Amino acid sequence: MLHKLLLVALIVCALIGVATDALAWDGQRQGFVLGFGLGPGLSTFTQTIEYMGMSETSDRENKLALNTDFKIGYAPNNLLQIYWMSKVSWFGLENVLGDNVTI
Repeated sequence: MLHKLLLVALIVCALIGVATDALAWDGQRQGFVLGFGLGPGLSTFTQTIEYMGMSETSDRENKLALNTDFKIGYAPNNLLQIYWMSKVSWFGLENVLGDNVTI
């Protein structure tokens, strides 16, 4: 087991050591910016329901989610980027305070 772990560590170090810059990048950070990310994540939240002048808050919940990250914009020079970004956690939600709450 130790031999396998040592072998994996050596391979990772070798891959990091020989990594080179991307050939498509010319060293200039000017132009159109577009980015997208997708992956698993963990969302933590509480629910608050207000009714008839009272409010009720649930305990803190943790849920597995699908996270997305989108960016679009423009970089007029090497020092400035102007962009719009949206980061969203996608998960299902149920009323944790019970079905007897009517609004």
